[in-house]
Amino acid sequence: MDCPICREQGENLVEIGCQAKHAFHIACIEAWMKNSSTCPMCHETLKSFNFDSDNDEESGNSLKHFLPWQITPEICRMFVENNGSELEFVPERLKTHQLCRLAIIKDGMALRFVPQNLMTEELCIDAVSGNGSAIQFVPTWLKSFEICRVAIESDTSSIRFMSEYDKTHSLYRIIV
Repeated sequence: MDCPICREQGENLVEIGCQAKHAFHIACIEAWMKNSSTCPMCHETLKSFNFDSDNDEESGNSLKHFLPWQITPEICRMFVENNGSELEFVPERLKTHQLCRLAIIKDGMALRFVPQNLMTEELCIDAVSGNGSAIQFVPTWLKSFEICRVAIESDTSSIRFMSEYDKTHSLYRIIV
């Protein structure tokens, strides 16, 4: 695929957020956006991020308001450190085990945004120890006695998210 700005072929083109999903080299679109707030191809006005406002409601300060090429690992970490649920808006290419763990420690329910290839028993235990209800996001193939036990100890109502087998197996082993 060629970058429409420089006309050079490139593998690392990023979509810029227009409805037509046009993609460009990061350097090319950054240079373009210094002078314009529209897509170079379809001229759709693009959203931009407001770093200046302290009011999150007013400015929409969330990763979801960034354009794809604006999101860096450092920005992701900053937002996830503030709110674990921001993991939802981190591009898959930037999700790491360390970032997912940080999100889960902030908010156990962020487990629902962890990609399957990064899911580990350790992450699941961290999630359910902070919020037992996070067990509903533990994949079946990873659900163990230990995860169920920690979830129940964290929040007894988390049992409502367990299968009958998990309930019977976990409760029996906890009681005995």
